[in-house]
Amino acid sequence: MSAPKPITPPASDIQITSLAELVEALPDSQIMLRSDIERYIRPVSFKPGKAELRVTDPRFNNLIGKIVQALSDLTGELWIVSPSDQEGEPTLAEQKRAARKSRDAAERAHPAFAHPLLANGTLLGIHDVTTNIIQGNFVPENLSDDIADED
Repeated sequence: MSAPKPITPPASDIQITSLAELVEALPDSQIMLRSDIERYIRPVSFKPGKAELRVTDPRFNNLIGKIVQALSDLTGELWIVSPSDQEGEPTLAEQKRAARKSRDAAERAHPAFAHPLLANGTLLGIHDVTTNIIQGNFVPENLSDDIADED
């Protein structure tokens, strides 16, 4: 009889270099972990194999261990993840809110909002009809001549 061989996880092709990449790589079965990371983790530094993270809410200090496990499962490598007291970058949720706010401000700069009736209106979105038609490869007959002339 011989001793059993140790089980080693298979090498993975996944390379994770940021917290956003980790969240994207998590399987759908870990939706709660994905959500918690987006809301409560601020990356201080993130390099392959090593990360420093700040937990914004002390009730979620157990996230560090879950992140270590998820990184090891995804990459097949040992990761050193340590908590940090430094401020770090904004959470992924804060980054998404800032991007949305910036996009909304840019859309509010559209000339349509200069009209007094729309000054306090709620922005639902702005669609550029010509872009959608061209991207969708659908050109109505009355616009086909205009678009052909522009090329």
